[in-house]
Amino acid sequence: MMKKLDHVSILVHDIEKALALFTTVFGLRAWRPGVVSIPEEGIKSVIIPVGKGNLESIELLEPTDPESRYAKHLQAHGEGLFHISLLVDDVEAEVKSLREKGIVVGDAYVLPPSFPVAAKIAWVDPKSAFGATIEIVEFLPKE
Repeated sequence: MMKKLDHVSILVHDIEKALALFTTVFGLRAWRPGVVSIPEEGIKSVIIPVGKGNLESIELLEPTDPESRYAKHLQAHGEGLFHISLLVDDVEAEVKSLREKGIVVGDAYVLPPSFPVAAKIAWVDPKSAFGATIEIVEFLPKE
């Protein structure tokens, strides 16, 4: 069951410039550890909490690998909203439920250890969601 909106992700060319906008203009602060490189995904990422705790956040993404899905999306569509992330209790159960309802969704997988949070995610195909890229996420205990 979908619990709440976890975050929205914005794809950018320069994560430091984008982070400066959110910190100096909007007065927000990056969640520790700040900008991190995630080579397995070909991106740099930073999470900027807007609500309480680490939820309800803006995530900035900058592609570092020109062959990554992020770089290809940025090249095709430019900077802007990349995806919304919905928090669930059990990604595997949600994938099964969505597929039973005719939604095309990829297999769930655990994020690489270089991510600042431990989570399992799956991606809903935009063709099943009126063109929106939707990530479903389940947080896992950090080892």
